[in-house]
Amino acid sequence: VYSTQVRDRLAGQLAAMFGIRPELVAFGALMLALAVPRLFGKPKLEPDLQGQVAIVTGGSRGAGFGFMLGLTEAGAKVYITGRNLAALEDACAAATGPGVCIPKAVDSADDAALEAFFAEVSSETGGRLDILVNNAYSALSYQRKEQLIGKPFWEQPMQLFDEVHRVGVRSHYKATMLAVPLMNPEKRGLIVNTNSPGCVLYAINVAYGMGKCAIDKMTSDMSMELATEGIDVVSWWPGVPMRSEEVLKGAVDGGTSRRGVTPGFHWAPPFQELYHTALATTLLFEGRALAGLARHTKGRPRVSGMAVSSAQLGRLYGLVDERGLCPPSPLSLKYQLSLWIPPLLRFSAIDPATGPSEAQLFYFNMIPSIEIPMSFLKLVGGPPLTW
Repeated sequence: VYSTQVRDRLAGQLAAMFGIRPELVAFGALMLALAVPRLFGKPKLEPDLQGQVAIVTGGSRGAGFGFMLGLTEAGAKVYITGRNLAALEDACAAATGPGVCIPKAVDSADDAALEAFFAEVSSETGGRLDILVNNAYSALSYQRKEQLIGKPFWEQPMQLFDEVHRVGVRSHYKATMLAVPLMNPEKRGLIVNTNSPGCVLYAINVAYGMGKCAIDKMTSDMSMELATEGIDVVSWWPGVPMRSEEVLKGAVDGGTSRRGVTPGFHWAPPFQELYHTALATTLLFEGRALAGLARHTKGRPRVSGMAVSSAQLGRLYGLVDERGLCPPSPLSLKYQLSLWIPPLLRFSAIDPATGPSEAQLFYFNMIPSIEIPMSFLKLVGGPPLTW
């Protein structure tokens, strides 16, 4: 589209030929233009992460476990933290290398414990840290155990608010304060704050959304102050859903009809039903996408301060999960069609025993996916909408 006149003339001609409104043709042309750059070539990545040191808080399960798998697969030395040392050791035992996984029992809610841990890492690595993944988060398991899903905020205990912000916002802030001095000598580094689209649309409950907005804002503002230090920071939006233990147990209730669900969402399948579909990202895919971003040293500064989607990064870098699939982004036309059209949703189901069929691999991996930019969500939602 070279000018408004050319666009309008082309839209009018296509509309006359096919009987489609010019506005719809113009919108379709815009979406195609956004998709075209993704169809040609992949960005140049560093070959691996050999020699790099990473920290993943909350690394024994869920996204943190996947991040550890992806980073060690790329060759990094990864410290994972959590409160249960046995669980951390089990997680590290699953790492296949060539990188190594080191378990450390650390309570992210304890400032002194975090300070001692970062001092220990500095001593063991000669003061080197390349990647920090702030992933520790206690609110999902808490609200599941206390059966708080579906209750409005005035019927929930204040402890839920504290759980969201103590380990998930405050702990991220504190860990980043401790990480930056270790990254500064090299004038390079990557900080990833695990998050979700919960800041730009209602999801789960009020406390959850407030915490997600805090992380997005923290990421954006930190990028302003880190710009001169060569350190990139992003807010990480995993798959919708991600194949985690908490999702399978119902801690993230994405589509059950209840008080407070965004209008229309009660028609969508529950996340548990999407768990065994091509729409869900696996934990290893999350880790591979993160490792891809870490290896994309020349492209990272362009997204510093922003939210990035694991599914969009995976497609950008040409990655697949252990099933051989590249899951579509929730903002893609492919995902939305598969979610809302029953035959396509049934087609998306993956048999855990046999894996994806050739038809599924072709559809999800080979057919181009038209995606709406994530920035579009910020234009239509987020805190707060202003008149």
